[in-house]
Amino acid sequence: MGILNEDGKTKVHEGLERNFEKRFSEMESLGESVPGFSDLMNEIRFLKDHDQYARLMDAYRSKNKFYSAGVHRDDFLNSPLIKIAEKYLYKPDFILNPHALKDTTFPTLLRMYKFCEYFYYMNKNNPLNFEDMQNIYYSDLVAQVILSLDNFDDNHVQTEPKIDFFENLNEGKWEKESKELYGNIDRLLSDLSNLLDYSWDSFGADENMFVSFLCFCSAASDDRVLVSESDVIRAYKTYFKLLMTDVTVFKADPEVLNALESESNSSVEKFPKLRKYLDDPVKMVGYWLKAWGTLFMLLGLALAVSFKYPFFQLGLFFVFTGLLSFLFINRLVCVYYGAVTLGLGLFAFMNNLNLQGISLVLLSLILFNKAWKFPK
Repeated sequence: MGILNEDGKTKVHEGLERNFEKRFSEMESLGESVPGFSDLMNEIRFLKDHDQYARLMDAYRSKNKFYSAGVHRDDFLNSPLIKIAEKYLYKPDFILNPHALKDTTFPTLLRMYKFCEYFYYMNKNNPLNFEDMQNIYYSDLVAQVILSLDNFDDNHVQTEPKIDFFENLNEGKWEKESKELYGNIDRLLSDLSNLLDYSWDSFGADENMFVSFLCFCSAASDDRVLVSESDVIRAYKTYFKLLMTDVTVFKADPEVLNALESESNSSVEKFPKLRKYLDDPVKMVGYWLKAWGTLFMLLGLALAVSFKYPFFQLGLFFVFTGLLSFLFINRLVCVYYGAVTLGLGLFAFMNNLNLQGISLVLLSLILFNKAWKFPK
């Protein structure tokens, strides 16, 4: 696509403006019967005329300079709320996942924290340092948001999650009317982002996840599993209020920091390296893959030294496979190992080696599931 001149840009902008206004007018008439909807539409109009929404998308775009040197997000995934949620929310497997379409899995909660990082970065307008990350993960910011929603800034609201809250999240479902209302607002925000000259794509997907999770949280906090239209309104009001709030006022709880430090010191004194691996699933799987790669290289070298066809070529293939574990430690390598092991299992079955075949197929399934530990 060629570069548009100023006249062309003006016409494109005018077209986007018309699209937004048309959808906005249609929605105003659709939501007259929903309490609080008119106020929500006024907030969207306010976002159109101010820069808060654009600033959030700027924060989202700043991924390469998002963290200060030495700051790694994985080091903070041990907050009390995350530990509790991990026990009760679904943790989908890489394959055979019966809850693939659920909006309230444990990984979704982790992405909620990520979105709160954008709010924090938006207000600070500087890379997040160690203290900033502590304030996000070890304060009651996320707990207040998911349990109190648009009252998240009320210090008197109880922020201790109950087991039934997570049980309701796991069972959450959309009502037809609430799903339609949510979809209409979502599309309007898509038009708004296009009007502001932002590509909605990945930001829109994360925004969609963030607000839909809040919809289910609103229902769960009211001891319900069905998301109503009022939950959708409350979720979007929470989102817009976060856009207008300086979340840097939330500070890490000293008691939480002291407890984590004591736990860390105790673990480090006993098993420093083991504790480091157990606290970081990606590192643990990474070292496991390297051990697996070493075995592949040794087997490959043993076959290659025979210099006989086809063992020489097979040996080189195994050596290449083993080297991948030391060059690239990521989800694709884990999937690759799973595919190789599955192929060996099928080969064993074809040669009536049933026990070996079953073992290799089971090992391939383990490898596929291990791949879920890695980010994309």
